[in-house]
Amino acid sequence: MAGAGQPGPRLPAGRRRGWVRYWVLLAVAAVALAGGVATDVITMRTFSVPTDSMDNTVRAGDVVMASTTAPVRRGAVVVEEQPGDGDHVRRVIALPGDHVACCDAAGRVTVSGIALHETYLPRGTVPSRTRFSATVPRGKLWLMGDNRGIAYDSRVTGPVAAHVVGTVFLILRSGHLIFGHPSPVFTAAGLAPAGQPVPPGLIGTAVALAGLIAAVGLAIIGAVAAARRSRPPRRRGPAD
Repeated sequence: MAGAGQPGPRLPAGRRRGWVRYWVLLAVAAVALAGGVATDVITMRTFSVPTDSMDNTVRAGDVVMASTTAPVRRGAVVVEEQPGDGDHVRRVIALPGDHVACCDAAGRVTVSGIALHETYLPRGTVPSRTRFSATVPRGKLWLMGDNRGIAYDSRVTGPVAAHVVGTVFLILRSGHLIFGHPSPVFTAAGLAPAGQPVPPGLIGTAVALAGLIAAVGLAIIGAVAAARRSRPPRRRGPAD
């Protein structure tokens, strides 16, 4: 009989290898969870929308998620920050060097002579009741709200030197997720590329979720296996 100070019986080699694999998988799941969360924190910002100036695309009370790494493109819905004026959600209509004007003979906004068929505007909304014509200087953007009847935007301020915090890629509305896509208005006009890279924040969320599910599952499996291992061996009755 082994003394009190002696170690207990060693696990069979097969079981030892199984436990090594288990701890390796658990470590991988933990790294995936931590890495995914870190990616979200670094590359994604979340904002609550206070006004209807971007209705119907984004409504008051919506929560938007914006990628801080996405390039600023024509047609993109962005969260922009102006000193002393807080954050606003606006659509990028024109970039530095573009000539933006309203209105052409059909009442449309034009960017470098290309007319925009702005299907994202609320029904019955005209592109602009204010006429304008400007070339966007270096370091500035021409930003407009989709709800042109109430939006305070570049039609009033002119091109703005706004700091773009991020490009909106996901909208949370009344418990529903709405994915943002490049506007076909600008891609059809040749003013923006047809596709866009998957936001790192979206990848980070998926990786973190997978890591969390794997970690929880492995923890349950490990707890069950440890409980079985700690049970005393079942005694056999006398032989018949």
